[in-house]
Amino acid sequence: MGWFSKKEEDVGLPELPSVNQFNFNSPPQMPEAKKELPRLPGLEQDEIKNNISDLNNVEENVPQPPRQYPKQEEKSEAIITPSRTFSKKIEPVFIRLDKFQNTVETFEEIKEKIIEIEDVLKKIKEEKDKEEKELEEWEKEIQLVKSRIEMIDKNIFTQLD
Repeated sequence: MGWFSKKEEDVGLPELPSVNQFNFNSPPQMPEAKKELPRLPGLEQDEIKNNISDLNNVEENVPQPPRQYPKQEEKSEAIITPSRTFSKKIEPVFIRLDKFQNTVETFEEIKEKIIEIEDVLKKIKEEKDKEEKELEEWEKEIQLVKSRIEMIDKNIFTQLD
């Protein structure tokens, strides 16, 4: 069969066993375990118990050396005093002159751009203030016209009634 030719169709999945074959009402039967363990050859239980009790007696009779704890002062000194001393040496940093000159030029360009941005912001604020003043004047004119219309309405149309 070629690599790019059509594959044969899958025959399908095999059929699953029916549910009736399984008994779900009762748990599966487990084989029973033996109640007694077999005896070890050569040792009797009484001998083992006696040997264990003898070992416990021996552990109680062994004197232990007294524990010596370090004094508090020694601990604090150990914590304060580092095992290594680190000192940061100041060493000269070498930079190529052409890269340094490029960074200085870039820095100057950034300063100029900041000054330009400040100027533009100042102009925008001035324009905004002018627009606000003009809007306030318009509002005053509208209020004046509104009041005049109300006066005319009162004087002319109230006499007609």
